[in-house]
Amino acid sequence: AKGGLRYEYTHENMNEAGSMDDHFTTHYDNIVPSASLFWDINENNNLKLSYNMRISRPDINFLNPRINNDDPLNIYFGNPAVKCEKNNAWDVEYNYTGDKASISLSSGYSLTDNSIESYTFATDKVLNHTYRNIGSRSAMWVSLYASGTIYKHLYGSINANWTYNRYRSIPSGGNRSGSCYTVDWNLEQPLPWSISMSVNGSWNNSCVTPQGKTSGTSSYELSLRRLFLDKKLTVSCYADNFLRKYKRYSSWEEGNGFRIQSVNRNEYRFMGISINYRFGKLKKEVPRVAHAINNTDLKKINAN
Repeated sequence: AKGGLRYEYTHENMNEAGSMDDHFTTHYDNIVPSASLFWDINENNNLKLSYNMRISRPDINFLNPRINNDDPLNIYFGNPAVKCEKNNAWDVEYNYTGDKASISLSSGYSLTDNSIESYTFATDKVLNHTYRNIGSRSAMWVSLYASGTIYKHLYGSINANWTYNRYRSIPSGGNRSGSCYTVDWNLEQPLPWSISMSVNGSWNNSCVTPQGKTSGTSSYELSLRRLFLDKKLTVSCYADNFLRKYKRYSSWEEGNGFRIQSVNRNEYRFMGISINYRFGKLKKEVPRVAHAINNTDLKKINAN
């Protein structure tokens, strides 16, 4: 068992050259607790119970008040009033490690009272796009990762996640909830003539957002690889989504006085050949540090 408590303070100040209006100053101070319990059942099985508070700071673009009105009907700007997002998470995780397979299964619940989300509102037939700490978001999830030998030399892996999200007290009114899943899988098989084949794919269903919903997507890839010249030369050929030419993605968003629906169709089929050659020989392993600085506490919102 172990636990911890840390204090964090952040001060941000931005002044944009040539502008008197596009500047802001903000700061955050947070106390962040954590606790965990470990149980080694035996050599191959272990169990972990944990609680963590995760702090997600707003990206600089979320805060920058500079107005982008290149499209007069859609105005984009940041919000300096956005505060840190605090997420409390409780989860249980089971791990199995064997000679030919490994499995990791986890489940948990999280609660965020000041979720940072993109936010759209209408004024005088113009849509304003910015960011806000919107109400609260709770989530329940189940996650599975498994990898190992399926049959003889056939290797496979799968990473599956299911999440149920619930948004409360949204400024545009009401509550929203729904489940979404993602599945990523991979198969690898050696072939004659020192050729290796890899097939992988990804699926996810439609997901609820604070003001709307996004459609699901899927993708797949087939690749063949062969090594030459004492494994220094690698030649690969690949085909992505070769059974269909276009990918279709749709989403909708609504609020007080507006509703937006968008449909995108992009070319989705790719085929190619890659050639890589490794020069020289690495005689000594490069030492690695035990810990590295990784700025993972910035809040990101993906745009499709």
